[in-house]
Amino acid sequence: MYAENEPSFWHRLDRWLQHSTLLSFEGRINRSTFWLRGVLPLVGLSIVSWIALAFLPVSTVGGIVTLIVAFLLFGMWLAPTVKRLHDRDKSMWWLLIWFIPIVGQLWLFIEVGFLEGTPGANRYGEKP
Repeated sequence: MYAENEPSFWHRLDRWLQHSTLLSFEGRINRSTFWLRGVLPLVGLSIVSWIALAFLPVSTVGGIVTLIVAFLLFGMWLAPTVKRLHDRDKSMWWLLIWFIPIVGQLWLFIEVGFLEGTPGANRYGEKP
């Protein structure tokens, strides 16, 4: 069924999880990957959730759906943002700057969305 040299399902799953933009905090991604795999799905899910929530009654079900969507959106934002910070040779702790009103959010948006990563390898890996 499988060739002897072919990796097992678990090995392939492990490799996919390590390289997944949305599930792994290791490594680096460039700006285009951040926008295509991090921001665009986030925008799409946001639009779908706004439409869905517009038709759900304001009740416990609506609140639960809102909470689930919020956690999904946060998770979809977190991993790609951390990888972009790694590309800029900054640790995940730089996410805390988000809590500085307006200035911190603007800084993080510019840092991960528009500035080029460090040239060559850095402590988080090779240049993507």
